[in-house]
Amino acid sequence: MDLPQLLNLNYDVLEHVFLHCLPDEPFVHPARTAGPLLVSHVCSSWRQQAISMPALWASIDIHVTRRGVSPSPEVIAAWLGRSGTRPLRIRLSVPEKPGVEGWQNSEIAFRAILPFHRRWQKLELRLRLFLPLQVLDEVAPEALTELRALHVVVPGTLDDAWKHLRRILDGVSHLEYLGLEADLSEHLPAGPLPFAALRALDMHNVALPVVDCLHVLESAQALESLMLRIAVAPAATVLPGVKHSTLLQLSLYSVALDADAFLDAATLPNLRNMTIICGHRIPPNKFTSFFRRSRCRLRCLHLCTPVDDADTVVQILRNCSTTLESFHLGLLCDEALPMDALLQALIIEDEDQYEDVFCPRLHSLLLGPGSVVESEVANAFLHSRARTARPGVAKLDAVIMRVNGN
Repeated sequence: MDLPQLLNLNYDVLEHVFLHCLPDEPFVHPARTAGPLLVSHVCSSWRQQAISMPALWASIDIHVTRRGVSPSPEVIAAWLGRSGTRPLRIRLSVPEKPGVEGWQNSEIAFRAILPFHRRWQKLELRLRLFLPLQVLDEVAPEALTELRALHVVVPGTLDDAWKHLRRILDGVSHLEYLGLEADLSEHLPAGPLPFAALRALDMHNVALPVVDCLHVLESAQALESLMLRIAVAPAATVLPGVKHSTLLQLSLYSVALDADAFLDAATLPNLRNMTIICGHRIPPNKFTSFFRRSRCRLRCLHLCTPVDDADTVVQILRNCSTTLESFHLGLLCDEALPMDALLQALIIEDEDQYEDVFCPRLHSLLLGPGSVVESEVANAFLHSRARTARPGVAKLDAVIMRVNGN
């Protein structure tokens, strides 16, 4: 198709063509070699078409550097001005050390997007130490009618920034995603948490005592996805039991001895995906009591934690054997731990066996660093699970493992 024919395409079709030229990322950093500026420089007709398409200009990635703000405030205003009335996706970040002018340039960058605050839909403030919280106070929360996702990296502790963030969180009842990061471990600020309407909460870079993690869970009863990091803290004498009925995905990170305490206290009947990355052993009976209490139909389990042996892994998986579809294991150990007993438990010995199959729905198995299997056992497992699926038994379609001698 030559250029005149392409320009005669329907406007909506041409817009889709131009949108496919954008980087496959939620935020677009202005550059002549990519995105809307690339198609704008093909010819004057394409430039006119591109400028008239608000969807091309509704996303921007702004960098604060030693040289100032990239792109400049003037370019930011022109770029976002072309987005019409579209909801905006904006990220402010410091990809390099911004030098002594970091605070001034961060405020300049923030003020450049301030006139468009009524159309903020997804806002990421990754300015760390240079976050101009006082400028955030100039935004009226009731004006943020489009805001659905907010991610903030705060300097110091969460408590230092809480009064500024609290204004926004209290005033924006339709916020669906919140991401919070802080440099220092801490307790949560005192008082009730404004998380009631959230569907996704990412706090895996805010280290909190386990009692505060449970408070977060209790305060966000509409959550579907939660990421938490448990901090090293004095053990609580009594932990409140928390039942959460909507949570589908849980990611738990911990170097403390309290990850098992979280499992003891939480009941999650609708949990489907679980990730636990932990620096200490969690007794398998903790998983057993959690799954028996929750009675959830877990589909995906990702464990990166020390275990005693393969039999321990089998014991953990028996709690979710009937529903498990994907299992990833990363072991934290100095020497590779044999996982032959796990594969032997997964082997289907009898071709006519339909009942009592261990993990019958399993189609993805990743045994990552720290584990090893013997080639004979691996071959028997693959032969057993990679054949045409039988009634009620899934066919293995993805597997990664380290085979001894390979």
